[in-house]
Amino acid sequence: MFFTFFIPITALLFIIFFYYFDIIMGQKVNRLAIPGRKASKNTHKEWVLTVINLFVFGGFGAILDVATTFGYGKFYSNTPLEIISIMYLPASLLIALFIHDVYFYASHRLLHLPLMLKYIHMHHHQSHTVNAWSAFSFHPVEGFIQIFIVLIPPLVMPIHPLVHAIFIAFLLFMTVYGHSGYELRANKPPIFNIFNTSFHHSQHHEFGNFNFGIYLNVWDRFFKTNHPTYVDAYQSLKDKINGSKDAV
Repeated sequence: MFFTFFIPITALLFIIFFYYFDIIMGQKVNRLAIPGRKASKNTHKEWVLTVINLFVFGGFGAILDVATTFGYGKFYSNTPLEIISIMYLPASLLIALFIHDVYFYASHRLLHLPLMLKYIHMHHHQSHTVNAWSAFSFHPVEGFIQIFIVLIPPLVMPIHPLVHAIFIAFLLFMTVYGHSGYELRANKPPIFNIFNTSFHHSQHHEFGNFNFGIYLNVWDRFFKTNHPTYVDAYQSLKDKINGSKDAV
């Protein structure tokens, strides 16, 4: 019953962590808040939809538990102490993340098709100002689409259950971080601009039909779906954060 509880509990812990980020980490982290993007509190609807989707996540966790218990999919538990087998562990994590990156961009574009946006995805976009509780505040159909990714890696490649758990934890973390209203990586060197930011997704909630990616900014660049102001606005935010007298 590991995944059944691991997925929703991990998601909830990340929500609580980022929602009370300034209390947990100290008030000085407020300098990392994206101006005008962080809601002061969650709405009742965000809380209700999040709780519903935590149950959806638990259902998919149960499917994973059945798969690991009865040998469905390509899960494996024994790792020979050989260099190739050991190197495959982090490699499989990176492959799973790449699969999710492609899946998220494609499914996100699908959710912005007129009918999907009107009846499904619009619930998520009612969170115009992001906060941690808005991360999983979406229609249960979208919850099904978003969490379905956890079934794909063990279907297409061998993966250790522990690696799969790390993969799931990372995607949940990045999802909540992207809705937290905080930009934690303003000090990253320009070479890492290939990766998306919390500011990137907060712009998506502000402007709608832009900034669809989750990990890599490759797809938004290739399909020209970055918001026109993203690069300059993010640089301005970085300058503001890094130029703060309280910067650490």
